Amino acid sequence: MNFTTAKTVQKILLLPLLVLGCGEIQIPKPKIHTISQEIKSPTWYQNRNIPKNSFEIIGYGFGNNENEAKQNARKDIAEQISIKVKSENFKTEKRIGQKSQTSFVNISTQKTYLTLSNLEIIRISNNRKFVALKYLNLPFEKKFLNKIGKYKCGSQNSFLENTKFGKLAIQTNNCLPNILIFKNHNSLFINSGNISELLPHLSTLFFTKSDSHISLNIPDIVKERDEFDIQFSTSTNGFVNILMITDKGEVFEIISNYFSEKREKISVGQILDKHFFGMVENKEEFEDSMFIGIFSKNNLEDNFLKIRDENQKYQEINFSRFLELFHNNIFNFTSKIIRIKTN
Repeated sequence: MNFTTAKTVQKILLLPLLVLGCGEIQIPKPKIHTISQEIKSPTWYQNRNIPKNSFEIIGYGFGNNENEAKQNARKDIAEQISIKVKSENFKTEKRIGQKSQTSFVNISTQKTYLTLSNLEIIRISNNRKFVALKYLNLPFEKKFLNKIGKYKCGSQNSFLENTKFGKLAIQTNNCLPNILIFKNHNSLFINSGNISELLPHLSTLFFTKSDSHISLNIPDIVKERDEFDIQFSTSTNGFVNILMITDKGEVFEIISNYFSEKREKISVGQILDKHFFGMVENKEEFEDSMFIGIFSKNNLEDNFLKIRDENQKYQEINFSRFLELFHNNIFNFTSKIIRIKTN
């Protein structure tokens, strides 16, 4: 099994890109607009006190015309949404005698976009130079399900069923819709039917799950540059696959179809002769990553061959293809979210 000896995921500033209708405008830092003494602003614009619910964000804008006023209202909303910059690095080290070999895989995103959709005009002045827009700042899963509305039931998927999105979908409609995760302009999107929504972090779909057939022993939090290992055991004899999923939608195989004997505690570090280290750049706290262990009484190589792209480096698997494994699956799995923090 060819698994990379190192992995670095770097994240850069998420640049807001706001959408109203079908047009896209990259948002610079809002300029300060002065209102002429001859133009009287409405009371609701002066006081900025339009009633709202806790999950709503209202943006106020002024301009020489309606379009400019809307643009500045969108900028106002963008300023109210805080997005932290995160960086993530994984390094592994292989020791041969007294020497050590260290290498890195560098995967970076040039731009990620924040999409604000379904903005609603709730106030506009008679001269159409003052406007207030409302944005529903609902949790991702609630907003997306509201957007797709009524849907036909898709295939059962034990991975999605364990996510917040899946649990809410089952609670409201007793089943899951058909879901596709795809990349566009280095951004992740989730799609159902003809509806697509930006997915800023795949970790929105992450979860920690226990299963009696397989257990993973990984720290909840790893501090900067601390060494950590992955240990696992199974309740009966069978095959184990361990994968790491990043919030960029990348899936990497760590252990592939390893035969595990009943209740034997196994160290990944010993199998691969590698050690994992927590690394932090720019003193920023990591986003979550998820490790997932799959157990089956039968070898799953044929299942993985159907979803693996051999042209990809480092045994990377596309996340949507990875989800195919969990359609009416015949295996058990457990998962663990870890976070790496600065000291």
